[in-house]
Amino acid sequence: MTYPKLVAALVVACAAFACQDSSDSGEQPEPEPSTSKPTLRAGERLDEAPPCGVDRPACAAGLECATVDVDGAPAAATCVDAAAVCAKLECAEGSCGILESYPARITCLGGR
Repeated sequence: MTYPKLVAALVVACAAFACQDSSDSGEQPEPEPSTSKPTLRAGERLDEAPPCGVDRPACAAGLECATVDVDGAPAAATCVDAAAVCAKLECAEGSCGILESYPARITCLGGR
């Protein structure tokens, strides 16, 4: 095989791989944020937690830096146990979920 034919064959192979349908990979797309905001379940409250963020100290082991937009209150990044926070919240649409970023964002997902 000549060099130009080899290059052409590689280009075709790479294009075929890049155009492959991602639904074949078995990966599920991340759910979209819901239009509803999380609210605290009856009798629950979010404990005060130390602030965190890019220019602030890292969270202790077992906690992650996250924002929670609850009942319209401004969301501030704090160190939380994200799974425990979701157990304290409910959503009118969808369910509580964690959007992976830094800081993470705890919000309602799906339900549209």
